[in-house]
Amino acid sequence: SRLETLTRGDIAIEVDVKEPARVGIDRLLTALAVNCVRPSQRPAIVVDMGTAMTVNLISEDGVFQGGAILAGPMTALGALHTATSSLPMLGPEVFESPPPAVGKSTNEAMASGAYWGAIGAARQLIERMAATCTQSPEVYLTGGAARGLAAHVGLGDRPARHLPQLVLSGIRLAADGKLQP
Repeated sequence: SRLETLTRGDIAIEVDVKEPARVGIDRLLTALAVNCVRPSQRPAIVVDMGTAMTVNLISEDGVFQGGAILAGPMTALGALHTATSSLPMLGPEVFESPPPAVGKSTNEAMASGAYWGAIGAARQLIERMAATCTQSPEVYLTGGAARGLAAHVGLGDRPARHLPQLVLSGIRLAADGKLQP
């Protein structure tokens, strides 16, 4: 068996942005996977809580519309540790359950900022993107920090649907399409 390499050309999704070739393949793979699970003719917003946090809009007809890219929650914590002389490096356990909003120690304050800040950023971007849609989008959440944040990310009172392996699902779909005769 030989190794196969996937490229953007193997991802069967239309991309409506200024520079389609510059869109990260991970963003396109999550969009491809979401197109298989979102209700027909409903737009979708995909939040990926990884090293970078991406929030992307997929139109009701399945076209990748672009979105927002910001530092993921662990990246933000790492930047605080690196850029300051006194702030510690916290681990991913910070995102396993909601910390108190009011931290009573440096570690608790950093955990609060990272956890609730990521949720606030995601919710604000979701709301603003949803406002551009003619109908309410479905919201999907994936990525390494997603599990512990899932209950607090969504649109209005509807939580996001947590699908932890969207990138891997997108790889499978793209590979299956590439291997078909």
